[in-house]
Amino acid sequence: MPFTQGGKPGPGKPRGSKHKKTQEWETLGRYVCEGGVKRYLKLLKMLPSADYMEHYEHVLEYFKPRLARIELPRQVEETAEPVVSAEHRAEQERALAEM
Repeated sequence: MPFTQGGKPGPGKPRGSKHKKTQEWETLGRYVCEGGVKRYLKLLKMLPSADYMEHYEHVLEYFKPRLARIELPRQVEETAEPVVSAEHRAEQERALAEM
């Protein structure tokens, strides 16, 4: 149906139907998860031990991510004074004066 100025638009894509690129992406995903894995495992078994471990660890990260390394802050020196608010310091001074 040709476009006419001021006319109603066509019905368009049915609600809930997937776009062609989405369908293609899902097809690729199925291949990678099914057929590609079988081939990858077959090739992986043919590798020498060192290469096998390298590839195995690389793939393993997709299923169990590595934990991030963190640097711990330096230890605070024992001679450092704790940070105290002015109100708390005033309360301490009043309490000492009352003793």
